[in-house]
Amino acid sequence: MVGSYPPFFDDNPFGIYEKILAGKIQFPSHFDVNAKDLIKRLLTADRTKRLGNLKGGADDVKKHKWFKGLDWDALYNKQIPVRGARWGALGLTAARSSNRIVRR
Repeated sequence: MVGSYPPFFDDNPFGIYEKILAGKIQFPSHFDVNAKDLIKRLLTADRTKRLGNLKGGADDVKKHKWFKGLDWDALYNKQIPVRGARWGALGLTAARSSNRIVRR
């Protein structure tokens, strides 16, 4: 995910299972508040309240504060560079030659 690890990371598969059941997500201290909100709302256990599964569907996700200023048409047309302010704030960068994401 955004923080380099899946939200319910554990070295043990049973540990992952337990974390999913508990619904507790731990975020690094440097994590953006809007990123936290987006992830929590996407992982809401009650699917009747889960972002993206409400009346607005995917548009609700696209309108979330985390994506503020993102030109969805430009993204669809692959006209947006991989690098951006959000990536830098999370300590991530894109390797120019391969467009892969790496930790700085």
